[in-house]
Amino acid sequence: LQIVASSGGSTSVGDEVNTIELSWSGVSGTYTVNLPSAVAFPNRLIQVVNDGTLNASDFVELTATGGETIDGGASYTINKAYNGVTAWSDGTQWIVIQAKG
Repeated sequence: LQIVASSGGSTSVGDEVNTIELSWSGVSGTYTVNLPSAVAFPNRLIQVVNDGTLNASDFVELTATGGETIDGGASYTINKAYNGVTAWSDGTQWIVIQAKG
């Protein structure tokens, strides 16, 4: 899935998506990526990568759904060029198993 993120926007990740490629466009702010249910998709991996258009003032929040967590919190933020993360569902929550900083 290719996403051109911009301030105030959001998208929900579909059942068939395993890799998300992000680019940033426009003014700085926050863009939300809603992850699918970790309960519904045990042992699933979702990888998120971005190009050089993201900077420290651009925030892409990966958000867990319905009271689930990602690394123990409600969301996980990416805000650095060429940053990437892989999250794994253990059947109850999302766990970050790889993060490039």
